[in-house]
Amino acid sequence: MTEGDTVKISIYNEIDNNQIPVPGISKQVSIHVHGVHYNILSDGTLKVINKVDDEGAGAGLEQTYSVYEYFWDVAPGTAGTWAYHDHNFETHNGAEHKGLFGAIIVNPVNARHYAKEYVLYLGDDAFWGMEINGANKKQSKHGSNPTLTAKEDTHVRFHLIALGTDLHTFRLSGYKWFDPGTNNRINEVAIGPLEKHVFSIKAEHSAHYEDKNLSNKLLGMRGKFNVQ
Repeated sequence: MTEGDTVKISIYNEIDNNQIPVPGISKQVSIHVHGVHYNILSDGTLKVINKVDDEGAGAGLEQTYSVYEYFWDVAPGTAGTWAYHDHNFETHNGAEHKGLFGAIIVNPVNARHYAKEYVLYLGDDAFWGMEINGANKKQSKHGSNPTLTAKEDTHVRFHLIALGTDLHTFRLSGYKWFDPGTNNRINEVAIGPLEKHVFSIKAEHSAHYEDKNLSNKLLGMRGKFNVQ
């Protein structure tokens, strides 16, 4: 997205068996977003939280919406990388642990072009990734601890979003980058739940990325960054 955009998103729930109501268990799926502007009807939470309505798509037998629409104001000042996630499914805290999450990237007008962009979610036991081709904006999803590739001497951007409950220490071997908002160059960063960190580098050599926190490191949170 670009600062100044207005966005409408329609969500339709196709989870198997969501037509079967379970007392006390929400089968709604919602979108709760960080970073951009919206009114209370686009908060993507249950009425027990927002005091207005159950703001997600569920089964008709729940007396709720089969399709729910959200409206976002991508106003000036919202540039950045932000998480969105379900806030309704099964509990009022939602179901990030079942994969109901994603990212939005808000660029300023006339933003710099990158050959590739990588979105890495830091779970409690693995990285999950996807990449965006800078030329055609095609998105490719990857599995756990993915191998990322780039052409030599191209500029690429990393978007890190932490999920789950763990604290992480991200490191990309042999590279330094500017800590956003400062003139400091760093080679690792600490990041906690639902925090994000965005940085860019010039792809000069192959490397690996990892979570240096011991418990996560022992679980194999490590991947390759191949420069060709």
